[in-house]
Amino acid sequence: MPTVDLTVDLVDLTKQSDTVDLTKQSDTVDLTREPKDRTRYGRVDLTSLVSPSLVGQSSSAPIVVRPTFADNPFLLSDKAAFRSGLFYRPDAPVRLLDKVKCLSDNSLFAGQGRPTVRRVNSFQDKIDKFKWCRDDFLPKFRDASARLSASARKIGEQLEAESKCAAAIADDAIAERIERQLKEHLKITEALLDDEDVEQETVLPTLDDAMLAKIRYAQNRSLNSNEILVSKFRLDIRRCDLLTLSGLSWLNDNVINFYMEMIAERSQNNSKYPKVYAFNTFFYSTLSSSGYQRVRRFTKKVDIFEKDVILVPVHLSVHWCMAKIDMKKKQVVYYDSMHSTNKNALDTLLDYVASEHKDKKNQILDMSGWTAFCDKTVPQQQNGSDCGVFACTFAEYSSRNAKFTFSQENMPYMRMRMVYEICTGELLIK
Repeated sequence: MPTVDLTVDLVDLTKQSDTVDLTKQSDTVDLTREPKDRTRYGRVDLTSLVSPSLVGQSSSAPIVVRPTFADNPFLLSDKAAFRSGLFYRPDAPVRLLDKVKCLSDNSLFAGQGRPTVRRVNSFQDKIDKFKWCRDDFLPKFRDASARLSASARKIGEQLEAESKCAAAIADDAIAERIERQLKEHLKITEALLDDEDVEQETVLPTLDDAMLAKIRYAQNRSLNSNEILVSKFRLDIRRCDLLTLSGLSWLNDNVINFYMEMIAERSQNNSKYPKVYAFNTFFYSTLSSSGYQRVRRFTKKVDIFEKDVILVPVHLSVHWCMAKIDMKKKQVVYYDSMHSTNKNALDTLLDYVASEHKDKKNQILDMSGWTAFCDKTVPQQQNGSDCGVFACTFAEYSSRNAKFTFSQENMPYMRMRMVYEICTGELLIK
């Protein structure tokens, strides 16, 4: 069966005509040339136009042509779609025919719906590769934008809340700093007022003959040393106790404990003095060696936080010192006539104040404003025997906010005066 290349100037299969003459003008026609009206027709695959069942039959037999079209995004009309969808194969095995009978428009696409045209080298394929050219890009973009906007608003609200919180914290910090400064100012003011109440100089009471006679009787070594000379504060003072106040003897616990009780009693009877509570000589030694739990019952019947001054005798083996806990000034002061430093005693007493408050008040005491120091400006002893007398004198002077105007020269007088005060059961300075 002979094959020929059949081309035509214009193959319009959508016309209403019955036939198309494929052999007009020449046996071979170039489909790729440009027509005069510059209309591009493309290439036509004649094999797809000729029914395979008619190939090889006589030339007089009619040929049914049913062109098929690939997808074409640039469809303007059926005619334009057909023209743009033509595809030419030079080696198409088509029999030379005089006439080709074609179908009309109504029957040409019957049952096929709108013709489809296969795209060739389409720009649409390139566009489809980009996500922003897809049909669902704008909806997705709007949804993502809405989510970002909502997230941004939420972050903005959080930042605004944090900013307000930071401002509130800053305001609280400023208020706290002002309050702290005011407290410091008030503390300084109170200290100045306290200094105004301090006596510039203590006038030592004179011991008359009757007093001296009583003192000699109490320290008469020829008399019974176990004779009880005074009973008070649930304490019995014997002659042997008062003999520790003679010469250069060391004071014993009974003398110091009785003297501390007289100081505390005076503060109760005279409102011009600070309210004083005095521990006995066993308190500090027990506290330092066994801890707070062993001394918590020492204050079972007293609230030390209602007092102004707490006196604590400190016995260090062969040496007496005195510590003062000033509740109003929030101070712990350590008095040592040898001018030694005892940081352990200061820390122990500070811990005791905190533990006592927690135990008795069931609250944690803020110790941030408390101070503790060893006073190195106090009068200093010049021998190795008068530390006990110095300790008692420190207690008596500080209990009435008096300046320490005594010295080593006054110690013999202080010893005799303490004997008389103990025998009478009250201090000479009322």
